[in-house]
Amino acid sequence: MFFEVNPGPGFLTRALIRDGVVKLKLLERNKEFTAGLERFCDKKLTKTIEVVQKDFFKLAQMMYVDKITLSDNLDRLCDGVETRHWVESPPLVVFAIVPRKYEVKFMRYLLISLAKLNGLFAYGRIQFVFFVSAKEYEYMMFDRRKSAIQYRMAPVLYRNFFDIDFLEKVETKYFYPQPTNTKRSTSKYDLDHMYLVRLTPKSDLLSHFASPKDLSEFYYFVKQNMVNKKEFVIDSLEKWIPNCGPRLIKDGFTIFTRFGDLLPEQFLQLFIKFSSWPEYADSQFRSVLFKTNSIEDHVDDEDDRDVEI
Repeated sequence: MFFEVNPGPGFLTRALIRDGVVKLKLLERNKEFTAGLERFCDKKLTKTIEVVQKDFFKLAQMMYVDKITLSDNLDRLCDGVETRHWVESPPLVVFAIVPRKYEVKFMRYLLISLAKLNGLFAYGRIQFVFFVSAKEYEYMMFDRRKSAIQYRMAPVLYRNFFDIDFLEKVETKYFYPQPTNTKRSTSKYDLDHMYLVRLTPKSDLLSHFASPKDLSEFYYFVKQNMVNKKEFVIDSLEKWIPNCGPRLIKDGFTIFTRFGDLLPEQFLQLFIKFSSWPEYADSQFRSVLFKTNSIEDHVDDEDDRDVEI
């Protein structure tokens, strides 16, 4: 199945149909467009194209309402989406132009949702084809070996959770009205283009963990330890499991290794090692995790702060 988010007048919709997309759901938030889309679908005389007036970028709020009121808004939105095992091909492809005002919170929500395997990810490895800003694109494609700026939680999770493919770069003027003044912005990011990327959850992601719930614990591990990436790895982990330092030194860590020094894949390897120790089950790390219920469907804007180490 294919979700097209905010298709507007339906230009891409027509192209998708010409290319052979059969099961298509059009999620349009503006009622000004839904009537035209419904007329277009009626002309096609098909039941495989459905128009739904819904704001896709409020998935987090939708899930919260479902939880509090015992509603089934998400289930109805995903009606027709097949549930598949994680290693199978994606049951759903979502295309969207991610609005800048929603971008940080929505994209971080996806990372949380994948970590908890809820929301859309309860159906399997949902694939996303998104137009994103240059800033978000740099988070996705970040290379720690080139720079420490922007190295926050999001780049670590993106690189561990998804296979990321760059597809195209398109001028921003085709998406948003351009300012009338000619003064150039001092932003260090490319404001003149949007980046088309394909995000596919890694098929072997769950194989790294003893249990699917460990994926959410890995999320929390990254979040806690990237709050201050200047912290030393051994000092921090010994607070969770006392006297674990010699084991880390044996594996190549030094007393001067900081969390900000680790590549995304090294973060995962460190967590796998950390969670494999006998003391882990009763460690202070898990105690704090469960007592504070720290993994929630809540997003902050921490990734807007680019910090050098």
